[in-house]
Amino acid sequence: MISIETPQINLVAKDGWQKWKLAHAFNLIGSGTTPPTGSVEYFQREIPWVNTGDLNDGYIYSANKFVSEKAISDFSALKVFPKNSLIIALYGATIGKLGILQIDACTNQACCILAEPNHLDTKFVFYWLMSQRNNIIELAQGGGQPNISQEIVKNLRVPAPDITTQKSIARFLDRKTAAIDTLIAKKQRLIQLLEEKRTALINQAVTKGLNPNASMKDSGSDWIGETPAHWEVRQLKYLCVLQRGFDLPSQERKEGHYPIYGGGGITGYHNTAMVQAPGIVTGRYGTVGEVYLVEEPFWPLNTSLYVKEFWGNSPTFIKYLLSVIPIKSYSAKSAVPGVDRNDLHIIPVARPPREEQDLIVQYLGQASDYKQRTTKTIERQIEKLQEYRRSLITAAVTGKLEINEVEADV
Repeated sequence: MISIETPQINLVAKDGWQKWKLAHAFNLIGSGTTPPTGSVEYFQREIPWVNTGDLNDGYIYSANKFVSEKAISDFSALKVFPKNSLIIALYGATIGKLGILQIDACTNQACCILAEPNHLDTKFVFYWLMSQRNNIIELAQGGGQPNISQEIVKNLRVPAPDITTQKSIARFLDRKTAAIDTLIAKKQRLIQLLEEKRTALINQAVTKGLNPNASMKDSGSDWIGETPAHWEVRQLKYLCVLQRGFDLPSQERKEGHYPIYGGGGITGYHNTAMVQAPGIVTGRYGTVGEVYLVEEPFWPLNTSLYVKEFWGNSPTFIKYLLSVIPIKSYSAKSAVPGVDRNDLHIIPVARPPREEQDLIVQYLGQASDYKQRTTKTIERQIEKLQEYRRSLITAAVTGKLEINEVEADV
């Protein structure tokens, strides 16, 4: 019989560290299964059933799905693993993703669980697997859907110091990564606040104008409220005319010069343009409320609506207006929310004179540019923090960073 050696990650252990095969360092390594999905009796809300979508590179306090005691009884592959078990996703979009149970739970077959450690600290292994994620994924086998396989996980060899030092390293990383994650979360929240401020600014500008001292009148519309007295309040169809897009077979959406727009944005390119620029596309189903200003000839798909007539109004002003109109509240009531052009045409809007529209467009353009520049700066800061986090973990679990008991507990 020909023996095929399990692929490995070749790491040199630091002096004084010992390599442990995971199969020898954990008394229990297993997986799970999926009971027949058509059997309701197997999916009662009794035992947490962790799927790879529950893995968050952190602690798992709950699961989105559950199985019954009967499922555990009927399927030997379904085993309840104890709290503090370590999980790694074996394949799919979440391949390599990690989690540590804070509940007793079972899993599906896409998870590998390591429990009952005897030579390695679970949290240390968690960080080591995280540091080696890309290398582990490269060991994946198979074509259509590469998977790591439980055998590959069992044969991974983890270089590690004594158990006391492992725990110190894990505590150090817990503290450091928590601080980094908090800072990243604050920066992500700042990006969110910038977007909220931008939306509020657009709403203010297209319903109240730029002059805080302008004489105001009641628009008669709840979503507009008061609006400048010299603005017209009309139905949207008097500012622009929307039209449903055109059908185009998917095989024809691959090559060409002109962009093809669906409700969610560009879906391909074509050699023929159906609409001249500038144009506006908005989602008709699913992506209701998404609005795109298109500055070159394009093909609007039948999943979208496009503006075919602006009645002399500024296309960019109309784009800003459509982006804040509560379109979803006017959508047809159905299983898949959607809007028809007739739903939108009757929405009341406030129309300033054209010269005032241009001033509003200029003002909002400057505000959008500032928001975009600031967002990119923050995103670069987040990327650097994430890279520092990865580097710190790798340095700590490979012995390149000296950590003593005091540092670990400070």
